[in-house]
Amino acid sequence: MSLYLKRLVSGKKARYKDNQLNLELDLAYVTDQIIVMGFPAVGVEGIYRNHRADVQRFLSTRHGSDFWVFNFCPVRENAYHDNVFEGRVSRYPFPDHHVPPFLYLPLATREIHAWLSGSDTRVAVLHCKAGKGRSGTLACAYLLSRYSPPSASMPSSLFGDWSLIGEKEGLRTPSPEITVSPAETVRPPVRPVSRVSSEPVTNTLEMVLDLHTSRRMKPTRYHPDVSKKPKMGVSIPSQQRWLFYWSQVLAGKGPPSLRLFQPIDRPERQQDLLEQSPQITKVKLTKLTVRMREPAGIQPHLVQAASVAITSSGKGRAMSESTTGKLWACLARYNDRLIDELEHWEKESRGPAGAIQSSPFKSDRWDKTKMISSFAQMSTSDIQPTQQGQTRRPVLTYILRPLDGTEGDQVKLRAPIPGSSHECQQQQCTSGSESSSFAFVSPSVMDDDAEDSSGIMLEADRELRIKLFMGEVALGWVWLIPAFHVSPDASSSSLVLSSDDIDFAIGIGKALVDMRISFTCQPCNQGS
Repeated sequence: MSLYLKRLVSGKKARYKDNQLNLELDLAYVTDQIIVMGFPAVGVEGIYRNHRADVQRFLSTRHGSDFWVFNFCPVRENAYHDNVFEGRVSRYPFPDHHVPPFLYLPLATREIHAWLSGSDTRVAVLHCKAGKGRSGTLACAYLLSRYSPPSASMPSSLFGDWSLIGEKEGLRTPSPEITVSPAETVRPPVRPVSRVSSEPVTNTLEMVLDLHTSRRMKPTRYHPDVSKKPKMGVSIPSQQRWLFYWSQVLAGKGPPSLRLFQPIDRPERQQDLLEQSPQITKVKLTKLTVRMREPAGIQPHLVQAASVAITSSGKGRAMSESTTGKLWACLARYNDRLIDELEHWEKESRGPAGAIQSSPFKSDRWDKTKMISSFAQMSTSDIQPTQQGQTRRPVLTYILRPLDGTEGDQVKLRAPIPGSSHECQQQQCTSGSESSSFAFVSPSVMDDDAEDSSGIMLEADRELRIKLFMGEVALGWVWLIPAFHVSPDASSSSLVLSSDDIDFAIGIGKALVDMRISFTCQPCNQGS
């Protein structure tokens, strides 16, 4: 019965069967040295997830003391003491279904590399709760950091260098033509991560995501209906966006303030990187333009009833009267003091030995409560009907602007780093078309915003979450870093995200068509 429940909870994720140990775990080898798995649980949770004793037995038997565990669960979600794995545990906690603070990517990849470089027999074991999205994001981030472009003397061996344990261990071998058991059929290619660029770095990102998917997910039988795409290992749009950002940084194309996050083991770049001064850029979020199909049937009444129930229970958000019953947005980001501490840790970790022992997560100071803080709201200022030909459900365009009291300087901005330029440095975003599945579109000049001085001032290189609500009912959210999307050639820029690029647009959120996020650049020498 327990095994049945475990398989049911694993869903479409691949499971590892060890006949010698008589174990079956929600676990997969992405490469010889990278393992991803579900949370090692005890008690009732251990009945339907990996039982902690089974994981301990598997790792100690198969890898001895050559394993190190990387835990991405906050203590308020799941927790265990380091001595469960003999002290070989590092924590990088962040909430389920979200992206990590961007600083985690250089920090975690450096620590994983520092551990694995000690011996070819070492493995890094990455887990979150389900062992899919959060652990997959960091696993892919590490693989991207280890990729070297092919040269004439050393051709690319993306799969060869990451050769996997053979069939004797019961594992499939990923390659451009994936080998599977006779009872299975070869999966069709996964949905491309981006069609905005044919550059090698983008192709590498697609290969890494495909590699992770081929290892972490069960093979999907081919179906002639192309709309039925196989489930990706890293399937949350914002997590894919984070990996796109990381691939740009690794290619030296990220915003100036983020270029120091390059891997420290590339000597030819080390001196140049250390000589660069990070730049603090500011952008102003002026408006959100949300297109949404008119709700059908009884959905509006259900939304109203749900809002009343949520408010009555005391679990609703603190909304102003101007947001009640309307489409509105809540802006949030990771705790400022946490980011300050991570920045200090990241600077220390640039040295050859790193700074693994200085982790701020030795205690539960940062993750025993919510790690994400809201700081502003935007609400509907105008609704415009849009004609859609013969469409029975018209599309409405909602214009959301900052509420009174959240404009201008209400968001705390940190001072520029001493010695850095006071000129606002902007980064060219990747060009493409709005039909792109990843929606990294070229910035466009917005004439209607040219004279608009209102808006919410933001630090361009800080992560930002925009969460949409209808009354008290969440429609979905997006995470982004504005610095990757502002244009050096226009004072105003916009980013269009389709409904496929919005996280968890379910329920009434399925009515979303797209969202345009409008920015103006605020040069650093003009003040706040």
